[in-house]
Amino acid sequence: MTIIEYIAGFISLRSFHVRLWDYSEEWANIQGIICPKFSAFWGILGTVYYYLVHPYILDALRWLSENLAFSFIIGMFFGFFIIDAVYSTKLIARLKQYADENEVIVRYEQLKSRIRSFQDEQKSKYHFFRPLHSERTVAEHINDLRDTFEKMKDFRSKI
Repeated sequence: MTIIEYIAGFISLRSFHVRLWDYSEEWANIQGIICPKFSAFWGILGTVYYYLVHPYILDALRWLSENLAFSFIIGMFFGFFIIDAVYSTKLIARLKQYADENEVIVRYEQLKSRIRSFQDEQKSKYHFFRPLHSERTVAEHINDLRDTFEKMKDFRSKI
């Protein structure tokens, strides 16, 4: 999981100039993308999954294969997954375009937090499935956070 986390974080930074998470404050981090503390967390989580959850999933799959009438649930799951993947890709592309135009690395979690606090101030509804949805555009929220984003020149010199 740590390797997957590193590859996903590196590709997100390199290709899209978006920092999805930031471990730069953690001990022994590598480019702020991975760190030993969360690697241990992933290892523990994987072990718990393997011994406590995985056997039940195998039983459920066996049951599902014997009761094909419920396969539409799987279809719905993959349908939601595909919709989420398309929406996320579109959002990342817009963030990448902004990052390229302004030569910054967008910190997704800070942006999401900023939009959440703006919605709390405006007493507007927070959308769990669309955390960047707001009365203001994403670009306006990003401009509010411009000073907290990393300049790409600084980032490239560290790599």
